[in-house]
Amino acid sequence: MRTNYEAKYIPEPNSGCWLWLGQVNQHGYGRTRLASGRSQVAHRAVYEAYHNIVVPADLELDHLCYVRCCVNPDHLEPVTRSVNVRRAIRHNRGRNISEADSRCPNGHSMVGDNICVRKQGKTISIICRTCARAARLRWRNSPKGRLLQSECDARYLANRKRKTA
Repeated sequence: MRTNYEAKYIPEPNSGCWLWLGQVNQHGYGRTRLASGRSQVAHRAVYEAYHNIVVPADLELDHLCYVRCCVNPDHLEPVTRSVNVRRAIRHNRGRNISEADSRCPNGHSMVGDNICVRKQGKTISIICRTCARAARLRWRNSPKGRLLQSECDARYLANRKRKTA
């Protein structure tokens, strides 16, 4: 499908990327101005024009090729923020991660399955799964944690007894 953005990118024959020739922001993503006058990242505008759909606001477009200025719709996939962040960490995208940076303050490796993406409101945190597990166990073994756990167990048993009766 033809779009009105074709003059603003150039196909790169080896990778298949469509490299954005227009304005690029400080993070390396292309920017474009829509007909409404609103500014938008170029890869989202091209994806929506190419597929003739609107990507929901709660989804982001992940660059499967890892090239930020690429606007090829075949290299983009709509995903949640959590998935996009997790993929970026797994592939060391988003920032330059050295071996020293890829460890938590306690020295655990922060790659692969030892990362945990936690969402609290609009904030997304990347934490060490080993440290999170240890903190959870410390809380459960604290007096307050044991009290809450016993209350939950009591409610569970009461509900179970009520359902079987």
